[in-house]
Amino acid sequence: MKRLIFTLSMLFLLTLTGTLYAQNISLGVAAKASTTGLGGDVIVQFHERMTARVGFDLMGYERGFKFEEQDVTYDATAQIKLGTISALYDFHITPLFFASAGLAVNNFNIFSTGKAASDFPYGDISIPAEKVGSFEIEVYPSMKISPYLGLGVGNLLNTEKRVGFAFELGALYQGS
Repeated sequence: MKRLIFTLSMLFLLTLTGTLYAQNISLGVAAKASTTGLGGDVIVQFHERMTARVGFDLMGYERGFKFEEQDVTYDATAQIKLGTISALYDFHITPLFFASAGLAVNNFNIFSTGKAASDFPYGDISIPAEKVGSFEIEVYPSMKISPYLGLGVGNLLNTEKRVGFAFELGALYQGS
């Protein structure tokens, strides 16, 4: 895994270095929507088939809910925070089909808390809700910096029309 991260980092650095020496450089910005949130990218095209992107996205959600487990009702709250800061390299296999690889700082966090809202019936007695207890659950990736691979259709830097569009399907490896 460390070798993969090192290789992707070196590819990105070579891409940026190559950009400094390229003759035809196109720059652009892109708005994006993904499963990790809303955000944007800065795009540098330094070859007709190669682009580099640096960007971010962010999303948060909080919701209170109730659920029942073994005749006890619980009040709970879930907080979801998603987002990435990414550095990606795109290689256009054809003018409309591309592959992406890179690294992302992964901000995937889920936190949930709850406590009993009703008493627990136990035979002839009832245990008060305060004595039943509470819970906290936290889920986060074991890798804060995650490798990314994706395939896409489109062209974000359409220099002829000034507006481009792309759809990309990819995955972050988060570890356990």
